[in-house]
Amino acid sequence: MPPKVTSELLRQLRQAMRNSEYVTEPIQAYIIPSGDAHQSEYIAPCDCRRAFVSGFDGSAGTAIITEEHAAMWTDGRYFLQAAKQMDSNWTLMKMGLKDTPTQEDWLVSVLPEGSRVGVDPLIIPTDYWKKMAKVLRSAGHHLIPVKENLVDKIWTDRPERPCKPLLTLGLDYTGLFNLRGSDVEHNPVFFSYAIIGLETIMLFIDGDRIDAPSVKEHLLLDLGLEAEYRIQV
Repeated sequence: MPPKVTSELLRQLRQAMRNSEYVTEPIQAYIIPSGDAHQSEYIAPCDCRRAFVSGFDGSAGTAIITEEHAAMWTDGRYFLQAAKQMDSNWTLMKMGLKDTPTQEDWLVSVLPEGSRVGVDPLIIPTDYWKKMAKVLRSAGHHLIPVKENLVDKIWTDRPERPCKPLLTLGLDYTGLFNLRGSDVEHNPVFFSYAIIGLETIMLFIDGDRIDAPSVKEHLLLDLGLEAEYRIQV
């Protein structure tokens, strides 16, 4: 297959980087990682933002777009694939090779003085944020959280976020809640967060998924248990 043509997508994304509806001040670069809000390597179609923008759909890679450049960092597993799937708008950064700059060093080398680099804070690991922010700050730049994901703003046919029924399992299977899902293909997971305190158990999940009688019974939601044994949903 020929590489994906990305000229129009990049134009729209760069326009979004200057749009006051999404950013308080224009940003000069935007980082698009591979993962989702759970730092997963395997993600749902609605979270494949890097692949949508670039055409490269390998499981690992980070795209950075500036006003004049579009660069993709990936490892040796994907050098050939990325080269075939990306068009001439993109520069392939081959991680692990001696002459390949790090993402932060490359940004410092190409950005104008006092630049603002944007990223969706929900999909960036803390360690990555701290390292990137430190290097940019030392060079006079700033790493900026962009609450509205800019790729989502230009992805007009973005797939819906999966919200499939949950499967309950018995005590023969280990797990915090013994619930399984299929929100990500080939993975028994569902979109949620949990906070386990000394006296509380909290599960954050789409409320409609808890309405099934089997799930309510499994989580003992209708029983008046003491607080330390009760799951708060």
